[in-house]
Amino acid sequence: MITALMGEGLEGQLHAKGLPSEPAQGSLSESFGPSGFEDASAIALTKEGIPAAVVSVPTRYVHSPSEVLKLSDLEGVARLLVLFTEESSPDWLTGLSASKIK
Repeated sequence: MITALMGEGLEGQLHAKGLPSEPAQGSLSESFGPSGFEDASAIALTKEGIPAAVVSVPTRYVHSPSEVLKLSDLEGVARLLVLFTEESSPDWLTGLSASKIK
């Protein structure tokens, strides 16, 4: 579950900075819809809703003692989150409260 504005903001940073991504299908804002449920869903659905997004690090053998990941993927996610938080304007953040869950 992802609010459209959060998805567009994250996707905008990916494209603006040339960061690679592999959404499940379509655009990032379409990758998590009302049919998916994760911890962010509970947050997004609380009372009037709190804008939320899910950013995943691709891994193999998830939830096993030998789960593995590529360090450059983890570093890329960290870069995306830093860029997103640093470059989000106060006006854009205020507009999140009016954003609807997609």
